[in-house]
Amino acid sequence: MSSSTTTYRITKHSPEFLPVELVSKIMTHLGPHDILSLRLTSRALESKVSLRDFTPLFTYKAIELDQRRLETMEYVISHSNLGRLLQHCTLIAVLPGDGTCTRPNFDEYVPLLTKLFLSIKQHCPGGKLPSLCLNVDVGPKTPTEWLFEGVALRVKRDKARTAAELFKVTMAALHESQLSIEQLDLFSNVLECGLALSAFLKLTPQFASTPVFSSLKEFGGKFSLHPWEREEAISEGAPPPSGCNQDHVIKLLRALLKMSAFAPELESLYILWYANGEDSRDEPKVQIREGDISKFKCLKECSLHGLMIPEQDLLRFMKAVRPTTWTITDSFLSHGTWASIHGYLTSADSPVTYYHLDANYERVSANPGFWYPPYQVHYNMPGEPKIEYRDKKMAGPYTLTRHGSKAKEEIRYEALRVERKHVEEFRRWNNDKRLEYGPNTDYSFRY
Repeated sequence: MSSSTTTYRITKHSPEFLPVELVSKIMTHLGPHDILSLRLTSRALESKVSLRDFTPLFTYKAIELDQRRLETMEYVISHSNLGRLLQHCTLIAVLPGDGTCTRPNFDEYVPLLTKLFLSIKQHCPGGKLPSLCLNVDVGPKTPTEWLFEGVALRVKRDKARTAAELFKVTMAALHESQLSIEQLDLFSNVLECGLALSAFLKLTPQFASTPVFSSLKEFGGKFSLHPWEREEAISEGAPPPSGCNQDHVIKLLRALLKMSAFAPELESLYILWYANGEDSRDEPKVQIREGDISKFKCLKECSLHGLMIPEQDLLRFMKAVRPTTWTITDSFLSHGTWASIHGYLTSADSPVTYYHLDANYERVSANPGFWYPPYQVHYNMPGEPKIEYRDKKMAGPYTLTRHGSKAKEEIRYEALRVERKHVEEFRRWNNDKRLEYGPNTDYSFRY
């Protein structure tokens, strides 16, 4: 009985004969594990699939919070030298878009995330991850289901819950693995959602023992107070979160000041507020005190977006952190005016050398118990084109950017309540603002 053997013969139709450009194109359609298998096919193919070709595939890596995907990514990093190419990692939690998501519980992913972070720590240069971003995405939804307002509201609720749960398990895995990170972004690009402030404040005491903050250079995030927090606290017999938007914004800024004690190398701070709670015309129940200090030693720039806060608390925060660059947009002073803020920016005693102000508001009267609509800040800038509104009133631009020696020039402004000339264009702009900064920032009543 004769035995036959099969011999693999390299022909002109074999993958080894494909040009490097085509091999690179094929790799864009493969997962990490398949790419690793492709390299092991033959020496000829391995030499064509060079590390340079892998760079764009592994420099930016988005990983869905899924057991198979996490295990695959960990295997690829631990069994090849591709881990050293990883620069930016995004963890994404995906939820269904039809409002059928149950209350998320991601505790099962903590060991998998910890193992992945340990592999990154072992194989990335310097034993640290340059950048980590957390994100929440909504899966496919049928147009018919999306027409029902109840479904849309449930999806927004589920996004908020999912974001809080993803943050909790990620911080737990970072704490277990002791992985250092230079850039951390918490849901700043997610629309109609922000990280529940209670979830952030609850883990603040652990930050001091987590190296992610000791080596952090850039920190950004979108935060919010969610109605479901009140409902769940009441159902569990716990005291519900008290206060309105301005109270919780102040709590967030105070937490950032405390964070400065264990993030000494922070250079950039980027904060957004998603207004999804109650507004109030009364004085805030909490405040930033004169004694609240910052221990940021390297902070160079600070960006604040969508805040609702009294004048004195914003000014005290600005004086505490003292960066050279400021960006403040879409923010509303619930009490006071922008005069003192502008005065600090232009003061010779402040270290500010650059600032960008855009679409900010103040309340003309702060009498408690009376409602006054916020007025938009317009800058009086000689030589700059005016904005024409529907009532033919001309006003200066609502954006101001200055740097260098011009940063110390006096800022002159007026707060106006006007009506947009192009209604449809304004409505689109207004909808975009609501998606970014929340339903309580309805800009339509501000004109």
